[in-house]
Amino acid sequence: MLISPSVSEILRGVTHEMETSLKQGLNDPVKNAQIDTIIGVLSSCAVRSENEKEWMKKEITSILSVAKKFDANDQSSDKLSIALKDFNSNETDEKKYQSASNILSLMGDLGSAVGEELASEVWLLMEQRLQHEAYVIGGGFEAAGRN
Repeated sequence: MLISPSVSEILRGVTHEMETSLKQGLNDPVKNAQIDTIIGVLSSCAVRSENEKEWMKKEITSILSVAKKFDANDQSSDKLSIALKDFNSNETDEKKYQSASNILSLMGDLGSAVGEELASEVWLLMEQRLQHEAYVIGGGFEAAGRN
């Protein structure tokens, strides 16, 4: 597998070319807006490619840690217990992330019925996920009419 240049470096290079040469002298506002949108999407993809695997692994570890507390305190539902057992059958990081997301959703469904401490930990996990998603979509995300 090619590792250099990285995916994010390629995306940033294409973005730079679009900003510095493709847009130069272009007076069509619709095409400029379209190019800005493409630049924003490519920039978001660059951020995502730089961080996605690390964030996925961090979230998986955090979710499983809290889920095990649910299980140890007999606070888990049958669905959560099954989801925890099924987690290990996943082979790829992406499938493990999807499975952990399901576990997080199930813990969220239990809500405050599990006690304030566990519910608070679940909300922190959800906030962490939202921060990661906002980081990818936020900042450099430019869309027509937004910049």
